[in-house]
Amino acid sequence: MEPLLTVAEAAQVLRIKISTLYTWAYRKQIPSQKVGRALRFSQADLESWLKTQTRATSTGGTR
Repeated sequence: MEPLLTVAEAAQVLRIKISTLYTWAYRKQIPSQKVGRALRFSQADLESWLKTQTRATSTGGTR
């Protein structure tokens, strides 16, 4: 089993604020796990989640 990331480590990997990460986890917008009272993140789950977060860009259009 891979080691789980702490909130600070996961926020650093994603380059977001810790408060944002807590909000996303609370809203179940990002995969997370509770270990006792601590919130932890699987790096593999975060990588998979990131792949689903790509935005479609418009091609063409008016200027």
